[in-house]
Amino acid sequence: MTFTNGRFIWIKEHCLLDLLIYLVYCYKINCFEGKMSTEKHLPEIASRLLELHDQVDSSYLFPTPEPKARTLIKQNPFAFCAVVCLDRGTKADIIWTIPYWIQQRVGHFDPKRFYQLSFEEISQLFEALPKKPRYTNAAPITFQDITRVVVEQFSGDAEAIWRHRNTA
Repeated sequence: MTFTNGRFIWIKEHCLLDLLIYLVYCYKINCFEGKMSTEKHLPEIASRLLELHDQVDSSYLFPTPEPKARTLIKQNPFAFCAVVCLDRGTKADIIWTIPYWIQQRVGHFDPKRFYQLSFEEISQLFEALPKKPRYTNAAPITFQDITRVVVEQFSGDAEAIWRHRNTA
């Protein structure tokens, strides 16, 4: 599929990154034209992205110098939620590695166990990180908030946030 906006952009049918580029491109074009017709394509795009889940090397999705950090993000929904909530302009290699660093320090990445910690204890975890998120003062607050939501509203099961919900 090819489209133009002053230049040609080639989108391969089965490439995750290209699908994401296509989505952003369509969104920008439609916004400038005052249309929002792209919304009708979101379920199809989301479905295609989910089909490609296991075909994409996780190093493209979760750029981190530590391969075990990628595994944690892929296998632990709470780690994924924490990163998504903490990411406020932090470099990708740092933000995707934070759950791994915390897990290495405390021996787990379990929302129910973090829920038992005081704010001061959570703050100390973030102070001890080898590299910090962009907003160091806000990070412990955000982490405590997402922990509270996951435990109180989803019984500690972060994956329940998106389970049985529309993909787009």
